Amino acid sequence: MDRKFGLPASSATLRVFLPPNYIACTLRLVDRFSYQYFKTFRDVKLSHPSPAHAFKHKWRGPDGCRTLTLKQRQSFLRVVVTSGSVENLELALWCTGLPVKADLLEAAAGAGQLSSCAWLLQRGCPWGGALAAAARNGHRHMCEWLVAHGCPIDQEALCSAARGGHEDLGLRQHLTTTVVDDKQMLTAAAASFGLRAFAMVYDSFLARRFAEAQDEFVIFPTFPSALAAAAGSTTPDWQDKVELLEGLGYPRHPDACAEAAAQPDAVDRLEWLLRRGYPLTDRAVEKSASAGNLAALRFLLEQQQHVWSPSAAVVGLAAFNGQLEILQYFHSRDPRSVKLPTVLLDATHQDHLPVVEWALVTLPPAGAGAPVLVSEQLSRWATVGGSLEMLEWLRERGWSLTSERINAVADGGSEMVLEWLVESGCPMPTDGHPYLLAARNGDLAMASCLHRLGCPWGRSLVARCIGAKCPVQALRQLAELGCPVALGEAERALAHVPEEPYRSELLAWLGEERLLQTKAGVL
Repeated sequence: MDRKFGLPASSATLRVFLPPNYIACTLRLVDRFSYQYFKTFRDVKLSHPSPAHAFKHKWRGPDGCRTLTLKQRQSFLRVVVTSGSVENLELALWCTGLPVKADLLEAAAGAGQLSSCAWLLQRGCPWGGALAAAARNGHRHMCEWLVAHGCPIDQEALCSAARGGHEDLGLRQHLTTTVVDDKQMLTAAAASFGLRAFAMVYDSFLARRFAEAQDEFVIFPTFPSALAAAAGSTTPDWQDKVELLEGLGYPRHPDACAEAAAQPDAVDRLEWLLRRGYPLTDRAVEKSASAGNLAALRFLLEQQQHVWSPSAAVVGLAAFNGQLEILQYFHSRDPRSVKLPTVLLDATHQDHLPVVEWALVTLPPAGAGAPVLVSEQLSRWATVGGSLEMLEWLRERGWSLTSERINAVADGGSEMVLEWLVESGCPMPTDGHPYLLAARNGDLAMASCLHRLGCPWGRSLVARCIGAKCPVQALRQLAELGCPVALGEAERALAHVPEEPYRSELLAWLGEERLLQTKAGVL
Protein backbone atom coordinates (compact mmCIF):
# COMPACT_ATOMS: atom_id res chain seq x y z
CA MET A 1 0.00 0.00 0.00
CA ASP A 2 1.35 3.39 -0.99
CA ARG A 3 1.73 5.55 2.10
CA LYS A 4 2.48 9.18 2.68
CA PHE A 5 3.84 9.89 6.15
CA GLY A 6 2.56 6.46 7.21
CA LEU A 7 -0.98 7.17 5.93
CA PRO A 8 -2.60 5.64 2.85
CA ALA A 9 -2.44 8.13 -0.01
CA SER A 10 -6.19 7.80 -0.52
CA SER A 11 -6.80 8.92 3.07
CA ALA A 12 -4.55 11.92 2.60
CA THR A 13 -6.70 12.85 -0.39
CA LEU A 14 -9.90 12.41 1.63
CA ARG A 15 -8.63 14.99 4.08
CA VAL A 16 -9.24 17.68 1.46
CA PHE A 17 -12.91 16.75 1.09
CA LEU A 18 -14.00 15.63 4.55
CA PRO A 19 -15.29 18.17 7.11
CA PRO A 20 -13.01 18.45 10.19
CA ASN A 21 -15.52 16.69 12.48
CA TYR A 22 -15.60 13.66 10.17
CA ILE A 23 -11.82 13.41 10.29
CA ALA A 24 -11.83 13.68 14.10
CA CYS A 25 -14.60 11.09 14.57
CA THR A 26 -13.77 8.60 11.80
CA LEU A 27 -10.59 8.89 9.72
CA ARG A 28 -8.37 9.68 12.73
CA LEU A 29 -9.51 6.45 14.40
CA VAL A 30 -8.75 4.05 11.52
CA ASP A 31 -5.30 2.98 12.78
CA ARG A 32 -2.29 4.28 14.69
CA PHE A 33 -0.80 5.86 11.57
CA SER A 34 -4.03 7.81 10.95
CA TYR A 35 -4.21 8.75 14.62
CA GLN A 36 -0.73 10.26 14.46
CA TYR A 37 -1.18 11.95 11.08
CA PHE A 38 -4.47 13.60 12.09
CA LYS A 39 -3.43 14.39 15.67
CA THR A 40 -4.46 18.05 15.27
CA PHE A 41 -8.06 16.99 14.51
CA ARG A 42 -9.17 16.30 18.06
CA ASP A 43 -11.78 18.97 18.77
CA VAL A 44 -15.35 18.50 17.56
CA LYS A 45 -17.39 21.65 16.90
CA LEU A 46 -21.13 21.08 17.20
CA SER A 47 -21.85 23.94 14.80
CA HIS A 48 -20.14 21.93 12.01
CA PRO A 49 -21.50 18.78 10.33
CA SER A 50 -20.79 15.68 12.44
CA PRO A 51 -21.15 11.98 11.55
CA ALA A 52 -24.46 10.71 12.88
CA HIS A 53 -22.99 7.62 14.55
CA ALA A 54 -20.52 9.69 16.61
CA PHE A 55 -23.17 12.27 17.54
CA LYS A 56 -25.51 9.50 18.67
CA HIS A 57 -22.76 7.78 20.68
CA LYS A 58 -21.96 11.01 22.54
CA TRP A 59 -25.44 12.35 23.26
CA ARG A 60 -27.90 9.46 23.28
CA GLY A 61 -26.41 7.73 26.32
CA PRO A 62 -27.88 8.08 29.82
CA ASP A 63 -25.48 10.89 30.71
CA GLY A 64 -25.76 12.74 27.38
CA CYS A 65 -27.55 15.89 28.58
CA ARG A 66 -27.84 15.02 32.27
CA THR A 67 -25.21 17.54 33.36
CA LEU A 68 -26.65 20.40 31.30
CA THR A 69 -29.02 23.03 32.66
CA LEU A 70 -32.10 24.15 30.74
CA LYS A 71 -30.24 27.20 29.45
CA GLN A 72 -27.30 25.04 28.34
CA ARG A 73 -29.58 22.55 26.58
CA GLN A 74 -31.32 25.40 24.76
CA SER A 75 -27.92 26.73 23.69
CA PHE A 76 -26.89 23.20 22.64
CA LEU A 77 -29.90 22.98 20.31
CA ARG A 78 -29.18 26.38 18.77
CA VAL A 79 -25.62 25.29 18.00
CA VAL A 80 -26.63 21.90 16.57
CA VAL A 81 -29.23 23.43 14.26
CA THR A 82 -26.55 25.62 12.65
CA SER A 83 -24.67 22.51 11.50
CA GLY A 84 -27.36 21.72 8.93
CA SER A 85 -27.70 18.07 9.98
CA VAL A 86 -31.42 17.33 10.33
CA GLU A 87 -30.68 13.83 11.64
CA ASN A 88 -28.52 15.19 14.46
CA LEU A 89 -31.04 17.96 15.21
CA GLU A 90 -33.84 15.42 15.56
CA LEU A 91 -31.74 13.35 17.97
CA ALA A 92 -30.70 16.47 19.92
CA LEU A 93 -34.34 17.46 20.43
CA TRP A 94 -35.07 13.97 21.74
CA CYS A 95 -32.04 13.98 24.05
CA THR A 96 -32.75 17.42 25.51
CA GLY A 97 -36.48 16.80 25.93
CA LEU A 98 -37.22 20.32 24.68
CA PRO A 99 -39.85 21.54 22.20
CA VAL A 100 -39.31 23.22 18.84
CA LYS A 101 -39.27 27.01 19.33
CA ALA A 102 -38.72 30.10 17.20
CA ASP A 103 -35.13 30.58 18.38
CA LEU A 104 -34.15 27.37 16.55
CA LEU A 105 -35.54 28.65 13.25
CA GLU A 106 -33.75 31.95 13.83
CA ALA A 107 -30.45 30.13 14.45
CA ALA A 108 -30.89 27.92 11.37
CA ALA A 109 -31.79 30.89 9.16
CA GLY A 110 -28.89 32.90 10.55
CA ALA A 111 -26.56 30.07 9.52
CA GLY A 112 -28.16 29.78 6.08
CA GLN A 113 -29.25 26.17 6.71
CA LEU A 114 -32.24 25.77 4.41
CA SER A 115 -32.82 22.05 5.09
CA SER A 116 -33.01 22.64 8.85
CA CYS A 117 -35.44 25.53 8.32
CA ALA A 118 -37.69 23.37 6.13
CA TRP A 119 -37.68 20.57 8.72
CA LEU A 120 -38.55 22.97 11.56
CA LEU A 121 -41.39 24.60 9.61
CA GLN A 122 -42.89 21.18 8.89
CA ARG A 123 -43.14 20.75 12.66
CA GLY A 124 -45.03 23.99 13.20
CA CYS A 125 -42.12 26.17 14.28
CA PRO A 126 -43.15 29.86 14.33
CA TRP A 127 -41.28 32.41 12.17
CA GLY A 128 -39.94 34.52 15.01
CA GLY A 129 -37.04 36.65 13.77
CA ALA A 130 -35.87 34.15 11.12
CA LEU A 131 -35.81 36.64 8.24
CA ALA A 132 -33.98 39.21 10.36
CA ALA A 133 -31.37 36.59 11.35
CA ALA A 134 -30.81 35.55 7.72
CA ALA A 135 -30.58 39.18 6.61
CA ARG A 136 -28.18 40.12 9.41
CA ASN A 137 -25.75 37.41 8.26
CA GLY A 138 -26.12 38.11 4.55
CA HIS A 139 -27.78 34.86 3.40
CA ARG A 140 -29.63 36.01 0.28
CA HIS A 141 -30.79 32.50 -0.71
CA MET A 142 -32.21 32.05 2.78
CA CYS A 143 -34.03 35.40 2.66
CA GLU A 144 -35.57 34.57 -0.71
CA TRP A 145 -36.63 31.11 0.48
CA LEU A 146 -38.23 32.46 3.66
CA VAL A 147 -40.14 35.18 1.80
CA ALA A 148 -41.29 32.65 -0.82
CA HIS A 149 -42.65 30.42 1.96
CA GLY A 150 -44.67 33.21 3.55
CA CYS A 151 -42.35 34.78 6.11
CA PRO A 152 -43.47 38.41 6.53
CA ILE A 153 -41.06 41.21 5.63
CA ASP A 154 -40.91 43.63 8.52
CA GLN A 155 -38.86 46.56 9.74
CA GLU A 156 -36.59 44.36 11.83
CA ALA A 157 -35.55 42.34 8.78
CA LEU A 158 -34.71 45.46 6.76
CA CYS A 159 -32.78 47.03 9.62
CA SER A 160 -30.98 43.74 10.34
CA ALA A 161 -29.72 43.63 6.75
CA ALA A 162 -28.36 47.13 7.26
CA ARG A 163 -26.80 46.26 10.64
CA GLY A 164 -25.05 43.34 9.01
CA GLY A 165 -23.67 45.61 6.29
CA HIS A 166 -25.43 43.67 3.53
CA GLU A 167 -26.53 45.95 0.71
CA ASP A 168 -27.48 43.38 -1.94
CA LEU A 169 -30.00 41.04 -0.29
CA GLY A 170 -32.90 42.22 -2.42
CA LEU A 171 -34.70 43.60 0.63
CA ARG A 172 -34.08 47.30 -0.06
CA GLN A 173 -36.79 47.20 -2.73
CA HIS A 174 -39.29 46.72 0.10
CA LEU A 175 -38.39 50.04 1.73
CA THR A 176 -41.27 51.69 -0.14
CA THR A 177 -43.84 49.03 0.82
CA THR A 178 -42.81 48.32 4.41
CA VAL A 179 -43.29 50.84 7.20
CA VAL A 180 -39.76 51.57 8.42
CA ASP A 181 -38.75 53.89 11.23
CA ASP A 182 -36.31 56.39 9.67
CA LYS A 183 -34.27 56.68 12.85
CA GLN A 184 -33.74 52.92 13.15
CA MET A 185 -32.95 52.44 9.46
CA LEU A 186 -30.47 55.32 9.27
CA THR A 187 -28.81 54.25 12.51
CA ALA A 188 -28.42 50.67 11.27
CA ALA A 189 -27.05 51.84 7.91
CA ALA A 190 -24.62 54.26 9.56
CA ALA A 191 -23.30 51.45 11.75
CA SER A 192 -22.58 48.89 9.05
CA PHE A 193 -22.87 50.24 5.49
CA GLY A 194 -19.92 51.75 3.69
CA LEU A 195 -20.02 55.47 2.88
CA ARG A 196 -21.49 55.07 -0.61
CA ALA A 197 -24.33 52.75 0.43
CA PHE A 198 -25.08 54.83 3.53
CA ALA A 199 -25.29 57.98 1.40
CA MET A 200 -27.78 56.22 -0.90
CA VAL A 201 -29.99 55.25 2.04
CA TYR A 202 -29.80 58.81 3.36
CA ASP A 203 -30.69 60.22 -0.08
CA SER A 204 -33.77 57.98 -0.24
CA PHE A 205 -34.78 59.24 3.21
CA LEU A 206 -34.44 62.87 2.06
CA ALA A 207 -36.36 62.18 -1.16
CA ARG A 208 -39.20 60.53 0.76
CA ARG A 209 -39.43 63.47 3.16
CA PHE A 210 -39.53 65.91 0.23
CA ALA A 211 -42.32 63.89 -1.42
CA GLU A 212 -44.33 63.77 1.80
CA ALA A 213 -43.94 67.54 2.30
CA GLN A 214 -45.72 68.36 -1.03
CA ASP A 215 -43.86 71.64 -1.61
CA GLU A 216 -44.31 72.79 1.98
CA PHE A 217 -41.42 74.08 4.08
CA VAL A 218 -39.49 71.11 5.50
CA ILE A 219 -37.21 70.94 8.53
CA PHE A 220 -35.25 67.71 8.33
CA PRO A 221 -34.65 66.03 11.68
CA THR A 222 -31.23 64.94 12.81
CA PHE A 223 -30.79 61.66 14.62
CA PRO A 224 -27.99 61.60 17.23
CA SER A 225 -28.14 57.80 17.18
CA ALA A 226 -27.10 57.80 13.49
CA LEU A 227 -24.07 59.99 14.21
CA ALA A 228 -23.17 57.81 17.21
CA ALA A 229 -23.52 54.67 15.08
CA ALA A 230 -21.17 56.14 12.48
CA ALA A 231 -18.60 56.91 15.19
CA GLY A 232 -18.83 53.32 16.41
CA SER A 233 -19.06 51.79 12.94
CA THR A 234 -17.07 48.68 12.07
CA THR A 235 -16.33 49.90 8.52
CA PRO A 236 -12.89 51.42 7.74
CA ASP A 237 -14.52 54.62 6.41
CA TRP A 238 -16.29 55.45 9.68
CA GLN A 239 -14.63 58.88 9.80
CA ASP A 240 -16.02 59.73 6.35
CA LYS A 241 -19.54 58.92 7.54
CA VAL A 242 -19.11 61.12 10.59
CA GLU A 243 -17.91 63.98 8.37
CA LEU A 244 -20.84 63.43 5.98
CA LEU A 245 -23.36 63.80 8.81
CA GLU A 246 -21.52 66.83 10.20
CA GLY A 247 -21.82 68.39 6.72
CA LEU A 248 -25.57 67.75 6.82
CA GLY A 249 -25.86 69.84 9.96
CA TYR A 250 -25.60 67.20 12.65
CA PRO A 251 -24.44 68.68 15.97
CA ARG A 252 -21.53 67.07 17.83
CA HIS A 253 -23.38 64.80 20.25
CA PRO A 254 -21.73 63.09 23.27
CA ASP A 255 -23.21 59.72 22.24
CA ALA A 256 -20.60 59.62 19.46
CA CYS A 257 -17.82 59.25 22.04
CA ALA A 258 -19.90 56.71 23.95
CA GLU A 259 -20.27 54.43 20.91
CA ALA A 260 -16.62 54.87 19.94
CA ALA A 261 -15.58 53.88 23.47
CA ALA A 262 -17.01 50.39 22.98
CA GLN A 263 -14.79 49.58 19.97
CA PRO A 264 -11.45 47.70 20.09
CA ASP A 265 -9.62 50.77 18.69
CA ALA A 266 -11.50 53.07 21.05
CA VAL A 267 -8.50 55.20 22.08
CA ASP A 268 -7.68 56.21 18.49
CA ARG A 269 -11.32 56.98 17.75
CA LEU A 270 -11.78 59.00 20.91
CA GLU A 271 -8.66 61.07 20.25
CA TRP A 272 -9.97 61.90 16.75
CA LEU A 273 -13.44 62.83 18.04
CA LEU A 274 -12.08 64.94 20.91
CA ARG A 275 -9.90 66.90 18.47
CA ARG A 276 -13.08 67.70 16.53
CA GLY A 277 -14.75 69.07 19.63
CA TYR A 278 -17.04 66.21 20.61
CA PRO A 279 -18.11 66.40 24.26
CA LEU A 280 -17.30 63.65 26.71
CA THR A 281 -19.70 62.38 29.38
CA ASP A 282 -19.75 59.58 31.92
CA ARG A 283 -21.71 57.49 29.43
CA ALA A 284 -18.54 56.95 27.40
CA VAL A 285 -16.78 55.69 30.52
CA GLU A 286 -19.66 53.32 31.23
CA LYS A 287 -19.65 52.06 27.63
CA SER A 288 -15.95 51.25 27.73
CA ALA A 289 -16.43 49.43 31.02
CA SER A 290 -19.37 47.37 29.76
CA ALA A 291 -17.35 46.45 26.64
CA GLY A 292 -14.43 45.30 28.81
CA ASN A 293 -12.07 47.80 27.16
CA LEU A 294 -9.64 48.58 29.97
CA ALA A 295 -7.33 50.73 27.80
CA ALA A 296 -10.24 52.97 26.75
CA LEU A 297 -11.49 53.15 30.34
CA ARG A 298 -8.12 54.36 31.61
CA PHE A 299 -7.83 56.88 28.76
CA LEU A 300 -11.28 58.31 29.46
CA LEU A 301 -10.69 58.62 33.19
CA GLU A 302 -7.52 60.59 32.45
CA GLN A 303 -9.64 63.05 30.42
CA GLN A 304 -12.23 63.55 33.16
CA GLN A 305 -12.19 66.82 35.06
CA HIS A 306 -13.74 65.24 38.14
CA VAL A 307 -13.15 62.14 40.22
CA TRP A 308 -15.29 59.37 38.75
CA SER A 309 -16.52 56.39 40.68
CA PRO A 310 -18.55 53.60 39.07
CA SER A 311 -22.22 53.42 39.91
CA ALA A 312 -23.79 50.25 41.24
CA ALA A 313 -25.37 49.72 37.81
CA VAL A 314 -22.00 49.88 36.02
CA VAL A 315 -20.39 47.48 38.50
CA GLY A 316 -23.39 45.17 38.22
CA LEU A 317 -23.17 45.18 34.42
CA ALA A 318 -19.46 44.36 34.53
CA ALA A 319 -20.18 41.42 36.85
CA PHE A 320 -23.13 40.31 34.71
CA ASN A 321 -20.90 40.33 31.60
CA GLY A 322 -18.01 38.60 33.37
CA GLN A 323 -15.60 41.55 32.95
CA LEU A 324 -13.07 40.49 35.57
CA GLU A 325 -10.30 42.96 34.62
CA ILE A 326 -12.76 45.86 34.78
CA LEU A 327 -14.00 44.80 38.22
CA GLN A 328 -10.45 44.46 39.51
CA TYR A 329 -9.63 47.93 38.18
CA PHE A 330 -12.71 49.44 39.83
CA HIS A 331 -11.82 47.72 43.10
CA SER A 332 -8.22 48.99 42.99
CA ARG A 333 -9.42 52.59 42.49
CA ASP A 334 -12.23 52.56 45.03
CA PRO A 335 -12.94 49.33 46.94
CA ARG A 336 -16.12 50.81 48.41
CA SER A 337 -17.67 51.17 44.95
CA VAL A 338 -17.55 47.41 44.35
CA LYS A 339 -20.09 45.64 46.54
CA LEU A 340 -18.64 42.15 46.47
CA PRO A 341 -21.77 40.27 47.65
CA THR A 342 -23.70 41.89 44.78
CA VAL A 343 -20.90 41.06 42.33
CA LEU A 344 -20.99 37.48 43.57
CA LEU A 345 -24.75 37.39 43.01
CA ASP A 346 -24.62 38.80 39.46
CA ALA A 347 -21.70 36.60 38.42
CA THR A 348 -23.37 33.50 39.83
CA HIS A 349 -26.52 34.29 37.87
CA GLN A 350 -24.54 34.21 34.61
CA ASP A 351 -22.16 31.37 35.56
CA HIS A 352 -19.03 33.55 35.34
CA LEU A 353 -16.84 31.34 37.54
CA PRO A 354 -13.63 33.46 37.26
CA VAL A 355 -15.53 36.46 38.65
CA VAL A 356 -17.14 34.29 41.34
CA GLU A 357 -13.74 32.94 42.41
CA TRP A 358 -12.23 36.44 42.52
CA ALA A 359 -15.13 37.77 44.60
CA LEU A 360 -14.82 34.89 47.06
CA VAL A 361 -11.06 35.40 47.45
CA THR A 362 -11.41 39.18 47.79
CA LEU A 363 -14.23 39.07 50.33
CA PRO A 364 -13.23 39.69 53.95
CA PRO A 365 -13.06 36.57 56.16
CA ALA A 366 -16.16 35.46 57.97
CA GLY A 367 -16.70 37.04 61.32
CA ALA A 368 -18.04 40.15 62.92
CA GLY A 369 -18.91 42.76 60.34
CA ALA A 370 -18.55 40.38 57.37
CA PRO A 371 -21.34 40.65 54.79
CA VAL A 372 -24.09 38.06 54.70
CA LEU A 373 -23.33 36.08 51.55
CA VAL A 374 -25.75 33.18 51.45
CA SER A 375 -28.88 35.13 50.52
CA GLU A 376 -31.99 33.43 49.19
CA GLN A 377 -31.44 34.96 45.77
CA LEU A 378 -27.84 33.74 45.61
CA SER A 379 -29.01 30.28 46.61
CA ARG A 380 -31.64 30.23 43.89
CA TRP A 381 -29.34 31.45 41.12
CA ALA A 382 -26.60 29.02 42.13
CA THR A 383 -29.12 26.18 41.96
CA VAL A 384 -30.54 27.33 38.63
CA GLY A 385 -26.99 27.78 37.29
CA GLY A 386 -26.22 24.12 37.91
CA SER A 387 -22.71 24.50 39.37
CA LEU A 388 -22.08 21.73 41.90
CA GLU A 389 -18.89 23.51 42.95
CA MET A 390 -20.87 26.60 43.92
CA LEU A 391 -23.52 24.53 45.69
CA GLU A 392 -20.86 22.72 47.72
CA TRP A 393 -19.41 26.11 48.70
CA LEU A 394 -22.86 27.28 49.81
CA ARG A 395 -23.44 24.12 51.79
CA GLU A 396 -20.19 24.63 53.69
CA ARG A 397 -21.54 28.03 54.75
CA GLY A 398 -24.76 26.78 56.26
CA TRP A 399 -26.94 26.60 53.17
CA SER A 400 -30.20 24.92 54.16
CA LEU A 401 -31.67 22.16 52.01
CA THR A 402 -35.35 23.07 51.70
CA SER A 403 -37.99 22.02 49.19
CA GLU A 404 -37.56 25.40 47.49
CA ARG A 405 -34.19 24.16 46.19
CA ILE A 406 -36.03 21.45 44.23
CA ASN A 407 -38.28 24.11 42.69
CA ALA A 408 -35.24 26.16 41.69
CA VAL A 409 -33.45 23.25 40.03
CA ALA A 410 -36.66 22.15 38.28
CA ASP A 411 -36.78 25.62 36.75
CA GLY A 412 -33.04 25.57 35.98
CA GLY A 413 -33.18 22.15 34.38
CA SER A 414 -30.05 20.32 35.60
CA GLU A 415 -30.79 16.64 36.24
CA MET A 416 -27.36 16.22 37.82
CA VAL A 417 -28.06 18.94 40.43
CA LEU A 418 -31.53 17.53 41.11
CA GLU A 419 -30.05 14.10 41.80
CA TRP A 420 -27.36 15.67 44.02
CA LEU A 421 -30.00 17.50 46.06
CA VAL A 422 -32.08 14.36 46.55
CA GLU A 423 -29.00 12.32 47.51
CA SER A 424 -28.06 15.08 49.99
CA GLY A 425 -31.41 14.71 51.75
CA CYS A 426 -33.26 17.68 50.28
CA PRO A 427 -37.03 17.17 50.77
CA MET A 428 -39.31 17.02 47.74
CA PRO A 429 -42.21 19.51 47.54
CA THR A 430 -45.54 17.76 47.94
CA ASP A 431 -47.62 20.19 45.87
CA GLY A 432 -46.32 19.16 42.43
CA HIS A 433 -44.96 22.63 41.73
CA PRO A 434 -41.63 21.34 40.31
CA TYR A 435 -43.61 19.61 37.55
CA LEU A 436 -45.38 22.86 36.74
CA LEU A 437 -42.06 24.70 36.42
CA ALA A 438 -40.64 21.99 34.15
CA ALA A 439 -43.82 21.86 32.06
CA ARG A 440 -43.92 25.64 31.69
CA ASN A 441 -40.42 25.48 30.20
CA GLY A 442 -41.43 22.60 27.94
CA ASP A 443 -38.71 20.60 29.69
CA LEU A 444 -39.79 16.99 29.21
CA ALA A 445 -36.44 15.63 30.40
CA MET A 446 -36.74 17.37 33.78
CA ALA A 447 -40.34 16.21 34.20
CA SER A 448 -39.21 12.61 33.62
CA CYS A 449 -36.34 13.01 36.09
CA LEU A 450 -38.67 14.40 38.77
CA HIS A 451 -40.99 11.44 38.32
CA ARG A 452 -38.09 8.96 38.46
CA LEU A 453 -36.91 10.49 41.75
CA GLY A 454 -40.36 10.22 43.31
CA CYS A 455 -41.66 13.79 43.24
CA PRO A 456 -45.38 13.78 44.22
CA TRP A 457 -47.97 15.08 41.71
CA GLY A 458 -49.83 17.24 44.21
CA ARG A 459 -53.44 18.31 43.67
CA SER A 460 -54.97 19.64 40.44
CA LEU A 461 -51.59 19.70 38.67
CA VAL A 462 -52.97 19.54 35.13
CA ALA A 463 -55.46 22.35 35.80
CA ARG A 464 -52.70 24.49 37.28
CA CYS A 465 -50.49 23.78 34.26
CA ILE A 466 -53.29 24.88 31.95
CA GLY A 467 -53.65 28.08 33.96
CA ALA A 468 -49.90 28.66 33.52
CA LYS A 469 -50.26 28.02 29.74
CA CYS A 470 -47.83 25.11 29.72
CA PRO A 471 -47.27 23.54 26.28
CA VAL A 472 -49.75 20.79 25.39
CA GLN A 473 -46.84 18.47 24.60
CA ALA A 474 -45.71 18.80 28.24
CA LEU A 475 -49.23 18.09 29.55
CA ARG A 476 -49.41 15.03 27.32
CA GLN A 477 -46.14 13.75 28.77
CA LEU A 478 -47.27 14.32 32.38
CA ALA A 479 -50.33 12.20 31.65
CA GLU A 480 -48.17 9.47 30.08
CA LEU A 481 -45.98 9.46 33.21
CA GLY A 482 -49.06 8.76 35.31
CA CYS A 483 -50.21 12.21 36.44
CA PRO A 484 -53.95 12.13 37.24
CA VAL A 485 -55.99 14.16 34.73
CA ALA A 486 -59.13 15.49 36.43
CA LEU A 487 -61.17 16.42 33.35
CA GLY A 488 -63.67 18.59 35.20
CA GLU A 489 -60.94 20.75 36.75
CA ALA A 490 -59.03 20.89 33.46
CA GLU A 491 -62.10 22.02 31.50
CA ARG A 492 -62.86 24.72 34.08
CA ALA A 493 -59.28 25.96 33.76
CA LEU A 494 -59.68 25.91 29.97
CA ALA A 495 -62.57 28.38 30.25
CA HIS A 496 -60.01 31.04 31.24
CA VAL A 497 -57.76 30.38 28.22
CA PRO A 498 -59.02 32.41 25.23
CA GLU A 499 -55.77 32.37 23.22
CA GLU A 500 -55.61 30.46 19.94
CA PRO A 501 -54.26 28.08 18.76
CA TYR A 502 -53.43 27.03 22.34
CA ARG A 503 -57.11 26.67 23.26
CA SER A 504 -57.86 24.43 20.26
CA GLU A 505 -54.82 22.24 20.99
CA LEU A 506 -55.96 21.86 24.60
CA LEU A 507 -59.51 20.96 23.54
CA ALA A 508 -58.18 18.28 21.19
CA TRP A 509 -55.95 16.79 23.89
CA LEU A 510 -58.69 16.82 26.55
CA GLY A 511 -60.95 15.09 24.03
CA GLU A 512 -58.33 12.36 23.63
CA GLU A 513 -58.03 12.04 27.42
CA ARG A 514 -61.82 11.76 27.80
CA LEU A 515 -61.88 8.96 25.24
CA LEU A 516 -59.02 7.12 26.98
CA GLN A 517 -60.65 7.43 30.40
CA THR A 518 -63.99 6.24 28.99
CA LYS A 519 -62.36 3.15 27.48
CA ALA A 520 -60.54 2.48 30.76
CA GLY A 521 -63.83 2.71 32.68
CA VAL A 522 -62.72 5.74 34.70
CA LEU A 523 -65.65 7.87 33.52
